Parts: sequence; C-alpha cells; structure tokens
Amino acid sequence: MKLRLFRLVAIAVTGIVLSTLAADSPPAPPPVKIIFDTDIGNDVDDALALGLLHALADRGACELLGVTITRSDELADVRKKMLEYMENGARLGWLIDPQEQRVYIYRPGHALEVLDDPEIVSGDPVLPGFALELGGIFT
Repeated sequence: MKLRLFRLVAIAVTGIVLSTLAADSPPAPPPVKIIFDTDIGNDVDDALALGLLHALADRGACELLGVTITRSDELADVRKKMLEYMENGARLGWLIDPQEQRVYIYRPGHALEVLDDPEIVSGDPVLPGFALELGGIFT
C-alpha cells in the first residue's frame, strides 16, 4: 500500500483561544480560525483530524472556516501552500510527512523547523497546552 503524504496543513491558526477566564477578566480573545486542507481518502487520519477540529469548535476554541480537499502528494506543492497560508495570516502550520517520519513546523517570522520522528508536536504558544501525539502515525 502506497503511503500518502497527508497534511494537517489545516492547523492554519490565526488566534489564541485555549484559556479559561475568571468573571472579572477581560473579554476572551476570538476563537482560532482554521482552514483544514485534506486529501480525504480511504484512510482515517483526516477523519480523525476533522473530528478533533469539530470538538474544539464545540468548545469555542476554534472556528472552522473551511475544509479543502487536495489530492496532490507532491511535497513541494504542499510546502508552497503552507507558505501561502503564512503569508495570509496563519500563525501556525504543521506539515506531516509520514513517509519520512518528519514534521515541518511553519510560523510567520521564524525559520522552518523540521522535527525527525517526533512523538509529540506542541501547539504552544499559539495553541497553549495543545499537543498532537504522532507515535501511532509513524509506526
């Protein structure tokens, strides 16, 4: 079975929201705005990610602006798309390459961060306390 490059490009983030507020605290920041880019195929990884996004939306932690479907498996095309997201206001992007067991982390104003075979990817500081466990994806 051919392993496909899938992406959680979708974690394109434009705000900070995962916090609790006391009654006399200032108003909460707006929910994180997310566009989910997926190849939704005959596997479950994207369905799981979409379910997670809906759960976060139900908690008021994010606003799911849209879901895009991309069937391209070319890493160069997906990297270009990530740069476009950053140029248009996204604050965090994860590009997950299961073939190479590598995660590319995009943040505006920062150098591209590349993690080889990580167990967990943290959303801090954009998504405080949020972490994605990748152990099951890369095995």
